[in-house]
Amino acid sequence: MESRTYISTRRNRQQSARRRRLSTLLFGLVVFVGACIFLTQTTKAPLSPATLNLAKAAASADDTTPPFSATPAWPDDVIAGAIGIKGKGVIADRQADVQRPTASVAKIITALAVLEKHPLKDAHDLGPRIPLTAKDEALYQSYIAKNGVVVPVKAGGYIHLRHALEAMILPSANNIADTTASWAFGSLENYRHYATTMVKKMGLKATIIGEDASGFSPTTRSTARELIKIGEAALSNPALASIAAEKEFTLPGVGIYKGNRLVRQQGFTGLKPGNTDEAGGTMLFSIPYTYKGEKLVFVGAILGTKSGGTPYNSSVIITNSTKKTLTQTND
Repeated sequence: MESRTYISTRRNRQQSARRRRLSTLLFGLVVFVGACIFLTQTTKAPLSPATLNLAKAAASADDTTPPFSATPAWPDDVIAGAIGIKGKGVIADRQADVQRPTASVAKIITALAVLEKHPLKDAHDLGPRIPLTAKDEALYQSYIAKNGVVVPVKAGGYIHLRHALEAMILPSANNIADTTASWAFGSLENYRHYATTMVKKMGLKATIIGEDASGFSPTTRSTARELIKIGEAALSNPALASIAAEKEFTLPGVGIYKGNRLVRQQGFTGLKPGNTDEAGGTMLFSIPYTYKGEKLVFVGAILGTKSGGTPYNSSVIITNSTKKTLTQTND
């Protein structure tokens, strides 16, 4: 009798233990699934309505024939390029799908990512202060050593976000691009992940975010066709568009800086020149044009000029010849 009772009790204990292990397993599974869902939702890079609308428009535009065409003159020094009309697609190109280093045109991508994370209210909003640390001062010194373009910084100071964007877009300060991206995302590695997600959501498959935020490294690459879409995104952001169109700006405590030569001398509205040994001369440009009463905006990209060529001169030649040869495809 005692033996049967002992066996029954032991079985009950074994069954209870199994039930506890099963309950623990199920609870752990629920927690794991919930955590995965939470992380997926919280690590998604948020995009502004302007960028989301652009991505939708770009996706649909890829499947349709642009309502305009042109036969611009492509200077011999241009390796790859494209010109399009904002919202209407690419209308002419030279090797537009060849992937090449972007040089400082990469700073437009950096600015878009930063403004997604920390949007400015309008074209006059200075935005938050970015504290400058010993790490930022060391970064400034490192770019000097590499013959990069810099704006001086001092540990213990600060720079407002708008002034930082002006410094990286107009004088093309490499150190400010990296400092701003690291501040916005915690590190350049985090910036790279965020910007990679952003360009993918924009439908860009050939744009690669490299190891820095400045474009000094040749690891940031894109195509002329995809840069047209990036240019359209920049023009759709009021703060960024206003900065790119500035003829000059004053950086408090430092001095006055001149803007893009195309903006100052040729009536362009931006966007960004660049130049490195690996990339050659690069340019992302925009300029308004009225065709038979319709207001258009040309957006063009040059990815690589050969020795002796300048993307400034080539941008003017391409734009002027596009204006002369522009026709509507349904005329």
